[in-house]
Order: sequence, then C-alpha cells, then structure tokens
Amino acid sequence: MRSRKIETGYLLRLEFGEELLTTLESFIKKAQIKGGFFTGLGGAQSARLAIYRYDTDNKYHGHDFAGPLEISNLTGNIAWAQDELMLHAHATISGVDFNASAGHVQSMVIAGTCEIMLFEFGRLDRKRDAQTGLKLLDL
Repeated sequence: MRSRKIETGYLLRLEFGEELLTTLESFIKKAQIKGGFFTGLGGAQSARLAIYRYDTDNKYHGHDFAGPLEISNLTGNIAWAQDELMLHAHATISGVDFNASAGHVQSMVIAGTCEIMLFEFGRLDRKRDAQTGLKLLDL
C-alpha cells in the first residue's frame, strides 16, 4: 500500500493481492488514527460480503464472490472498543454480468488497485448495544 498525508487525512492506494481490512488495520495502527471515515473504489479478485440478520439470529451471514470484481463503492469508519480497533466497512461490487451486490465487508482481496480517501478526526468509540448486540458508535 502507498499513502500520502493530506490536510484532512490520507490518500491510500492498495495494490494487487493486498487484503483490504488487514492492510487498512495495519496502516491505521501505525499512523495512530483514533477515528475517521473512508471512501474508495477499485477492483477485487475476491470478496466476502455479509448482511446482519437482526430478524433471525443477530449474526452476520456471508456470501463469497469471485472476481474479477469492480468496487463501485467502499464506505466505512474507524472506531475503537476500548483498545480494540473496529473497522466497519460496506461495499458495492459488481462482476462481469454488471449486477451489483452490496453488504458488510468481511474480506476483500484487491485486484489492480483500491483508491481510498481516509478522513481523520478525533477518537470514535464503540459500545455494545443491548437491543442489537452490536458495538455501536458511542455518541
């Protein structure tokens, strides 16, 4: 991954074969980012997206996608639950059939590139919500 510091955060460029979440997590920890939002686009070799089933079992249910894939939208935030980094990312992807699928990113291996604008700001924390069981932004 390559990066450039800018006034509002960072421009990031992930490269072929990098895993999105682990690469971002490593960068965020190294840069000591306490909170932020990011958006991006690019391509992927593979992806696992999920949907949270609040209506059945309060668990994420994933689906694997094989490339080539276009990442037409990547959106997420950076927060912490005590000392645990919590990346929350969603993506919209499409394959060679041009049909779009979207969901919570569980994993994604980059193909070509993934270009991300990361907006950095003060610390964001997450706290477990009793109703959903999720760690939600503590606002």
